[in-house]
Amino acid sequence: MHQRAHVVLKIPAYQLELYYDGTIDTVAAETTDGRVIYFPANVLRQVVQSHGVYGTFELVFDASNKFVSIRRVGHASQAG
Repeated sequence: MHQRAHVVLKIPAYQLELYYDGTIDTVAAETTDGRVIYFPANVLRQVVQSHGVYGTFELVFDASNKFVSIRRVGHASQAG
């Protein structure tokens, strides 16, 4: 059984450098229902755009809490 979590991410391109160079390997994000989840930073590569990672995303984890997939389900403003 897969678990799904929705998060709003607002990560500018310059901050992604910390993920790509290995300084940070885990992302902590608050879900839309108030939980805090952790996932491997490298999964952001699937959704990064030239300006960074902005939007609402659905993350899917398996029964062992291992990452399965990420997909954009909504857009977020780059401001704020």
